Amino acid sequence: MATSRNHLGLLVAVLLLCCASAANAAADWTVGPVTDWAANPSNLLYTATISSSSFARLSDGKLEAFAQTGNNSVLSWTLPRAGTVYAVNVFTKFSDAGRDGFDIAKLEVKKSGSNDWIDLGAQEVAYATKYLDGGNIAHDGHRGSFYAIYKDSADVPLATDVVAFRLTFGPHQDNDGSWYGEIELVGYTDAGWSLSVTQPASLLGSVAISPSSPDGYYAPGTVVTLTLDKTNDVEFIKWTGDVPEADIATTPLALTIDRSRKVSLVLKAPYFVVDGSYITDGLQKYSMTRSGSEISITGCSSVGSNSVMDASLPVKGGYSIVSIGGCTGSGAKTLLLPETIKTLAHRAFVNTPLTSVSPMFPDSLTTFGGGCFADSSNIRGNVRLGFGTDSGGAPLPITFGIHDTTSAGVQRGLQFQGPALGPDILLGPGVTAIPSYTFRNCSIVTNLSLGANLSSLKANAFEQLGKSANASVVFEGDKPTLEASAFSATTPAKVRFLVPWNGGSKYPAWAAFLTDTAKVTPWDSLTSEQQASYWTNFPKSNADTFRPYGMMAAASDGLPAGSWICVKKSSGFFFFVH
Repeated sequence: MATSRNHLGLLVAVLLLCCASAANAAADWTVGPVTDWAANPSNLLYTATISSSSFARLSDGKLEAFAQTGNNSVLSWTLPRAGTVYAVNVFTKFSDAGRDGFDIAKLEVKKSGSNDWIDLGAQEVAYATKYLDGGNIAHDGHRGSFYAIYKDSADVPLATDVVAFRLTFGPHQDNDGSWYGEIELVGYTDAGWSLSVTQPASLLGSVAISPSSPDGYYAPGTVVTLTLDKTNDVEFIKWTGDVPEADIATTPLALTIDRSRKVSLVLKAPYFVVDGSYITDGLQKYSMTRSGSEISITGCSSVGSNSVMDASLPVKGGYSIVSIGGCTGSGAKTLLLPETIKTLAHRAFVNTPLTSVSPMFPDSLTTFGGGCFADSSNIRGNVRLGFGTDSGGAPLPITFGIHDTTSAGVQRGLQFQGPALGPDILLGPGVTAIPSYTFRNCSIVTNLSLGANLSSLKANAFEQLGKSANASVVFEGDKPTLEASAFSATTPAKVRFLVPWNGGSKYPAWAAFLTDTAKVTPWDSLTSEQQASYWTNFPKSNADTFRPYGMMAAASDGLPAGSWICVKKSSGFFFFVH
């Protein structure tokens, strides 16, 4: 491209990969790197994005979707301020060869004080086609990205005093086959530079701007002072955006308007405040919904310093946080839960770098959405859940949601996939059923306690248990229904199952299982070598609490072959086969 005047604005980022010249470009305009322009990105008036299924336009700083454009259709935009337009750029990218892209038939603009559209008669410059890796292919067979530029000359603008523009698409474009595209209007404003200041939540403070401007534009060289008025217990952290590095901690802040600037600030309160559809403490910001006094976090706009999501803060106004979701890929490393939490939503923290959840977990937390911690494999610490009670002392039931269903029809929970979890997983009486793969890959767990009310344990629920360390599985109640391979991929000699015994009267399912010699070989029927292998893996120091009863003769009732069955001391009769 030919170099233009210094006040010409252009969005640089979207064109950095485009550097090849079009074969049939106009003599006064060549297609090349945008760095050839004397560009100032802060003067850019307008950018829009097109996807394979819809167009989107940038209006007042927000993306707005509208219906896909077809042949002979028209797209129009209203500019935020009258300006001079130098070029209109159209970008597309395809996955398949043979596409012709966007065929633009007409470019028109509207000027201040007029409702008439003016046809600029701008001609489309030949396509520049290229792969994203920089390679080039012919136009008729392209499948990379290309762009078309409309311009009269290198130094003469398309139009001045423009308040709107529109594009008419031709009859042969293949835009419905595109995977990505952009429309860009390149120009500069005629009324100085803009200053945009993002105000904090009103309950945290406000920023006064002096001198004020009715539309946010200032003459070049104007000194504008930003003064923060904050609530007493709110801490000022810094200014962010287009602020000199030396001044980010200075308040009041004096800015010389030598270019368009966008400024915001960071505060920190010891509580959350409700700010429209968000809650924020000035540093953290989360989208949310409200139902009465209960708040559900639905997304993470920003987490706290050092990637700490501190949801344990109180919420001004008597609100309580009861649900958290929508934080997939948020970057949170530490999660602090409120004591009021009831629900972790479906896929709440999928693929996050979490290493710590505290507490893990509050008794109030009873619903774990499917895959709530899927692929967050670095979480460390012991798991304790299912011990909450209602006002009458009854256990609060724990619900594990379903993350997905395999092609074989297996419904998988995938709530926890942390090889760093443990060494304890303690499940209380509120846990009655555990879906497949719920505690997948918890390989360092040495102490798994299953609550007295557990009735169902699905396949692979504790896959990898015992792989890395000797493990004990304690059943607090009668024998639940165990699907085959519920404890798959274990090392049987390193896993023992401790079951309750009370003469068979209190735990009839275990009594029937233990006395079936086709399933369990009693201790006194094992060889001395087999008995010695047990004591090799498990110390005798706990023999007063539980002792080996026998060994699984074959995989049965969901327990692996070769694993050890022990009986643990309970109230009443203690049974031990010597």
